[in-house]
Amino acid sequence: MAITLVIVITTALISVLIIKEEKKFFTKAFLEEHISQARLLAHEIVEPLLYEDFYTIYTIFKNVIKNDPHISWIILEDKDGKPLFHYPKIEEIQEKDVFEISIEIKTEELGRLGTLKMGLRKDLLLSRLQATESKLLLLIGIIVLTGILAALWMIRRVAKPILVLNQAAREIGKGHFGKTIKVKAVGEIAELVESFNRMSLQLKELVEEIKRTHERMARSERLYALGQFAAGVAHEIKNPLTSISLSIELLKMGKARPETFEIIEKEIKRIDRLVKNFLEFARSQRQDLKFVETQVNSILEETLKLIGFQARKNKIEIHTEFADLPAIQSSPEALKQIFLNVILNAIQAMEGGGELRVKTALKDDDHVVITIKDTGPGIPKEILNRVFDPFFTTKPDGTGMGLAITYNLVKSLGGEIEIYSEEGKGTRVEIILPISPKSS
Repeated sequence: MAITLVIVITTALISVLIIKEEKKFFTKAFLEEHISQARLLAHEIVEPLLYEDFYTIYTIFKNVIKNDPHISWIILEDKDGKPLFHYPKIEEIQEKDVFEISIEIKTEELGRLGTLKMGLRKDLLLSRLQATESKLLLLIGIIVLTGILAALWMIRRVAKPILVLNQAAREIGKGHFGKTIKVKAVGEIAELVESFNRMSLQLKELVEEIKRTHERMARSERLYALGQFAAGVAHEIKNPLTSISLSIELLKMGKARPETFEIIEKEIKRIDRLVKNFLEFARSQRQDLKFVETQVNSILEETLKLIGFQARKNKIEIHTEFADLPAIQSSPEALKQIFLNVILNAIQAMEGGGELRVKTALKDDDHVVITIKDTGPGIPKEILNRVFDPFFTTKPDGTGMGLAITYNLVKSLGGEIEIYSEEGKGTRVEIILPISPKSS
């Protein structure tokens, strides 16, 4: 109803302005047309006036009034303002409310000869204006009616999907993950329904993955860590779900603002990003990585190319020192993710610019060592031992999953990762990987 009321009020205001402007335009055009006609008439009667041929003037005036019903009378005055001729006679004039037009009659040789005055009937002009106004009001009425019907149709198309969406959100809130909805919707509502279904399926996948992870961790006596993980999942997802639920309630009550859809979309994307991070963390603990012959230096070079633009943008100089390493049995994709996470953390730590040093070396002939060092502010000693914990982060928009995923991936590759840092002197990350998994 609020939308319909807005449409009606807006259309009414616009209608008043249109009619007002239309009256001004029509009146102006009417006067300009007859001023031009009066000028032509003044020019036409110059010669008869010079010869005092009032019969010709009478004939001209009579024909003009006969052909234009808007003209009530025409008066010819001499140069002193005294009436010379009047058509029709004063006693025959019925219309008193007129527009009066005055045009000088003159020639270049003789100068001013007199004045031509013309009276224009206001009643006919008002009749034409009223007819035009009636047509406009009819057109505006049709537009308002069409707008109201369209608004009611749109409200019906929007309200039903919102109600279904709200019910589905309640079901997910009760733990029925994976529930999807099928409704006919258009535009932003259709995108919202699609995003909701995707979120629901991903939540189901996440819950199932958490259950599988719980079983593996239980077998390896890591139930405490899983408890922290599950608590983190619940905490991170609860806030956006609350925002979505409140926004849907506003939609139901018809109090939604244009940014309501943006809020819902933003929170769904936030959940989507969190789910992806959680899934990556869970999958990073699997032991089904595909091991192939891998060149560590090549993977590092590819990773540095990927972050090259961001490093230049942050005024960070990159220095590399790669040793001649043998190929190792490892997972290229896992290595790329490990290096990318660590290097991005280093770049983000150096907000005002700095140096990033990447070095590789051979250790004991059966391991390779990758060292990544930055000149950032360093990590406080009291939190250094928590950097690999899930959900631990010092960034305002961080999820705390990057280094946790990195740690799991390194462990899955049979390697070790250590962080050395001192406040004010930067941070050094060492990753030790076996050349062959058997040597780990």
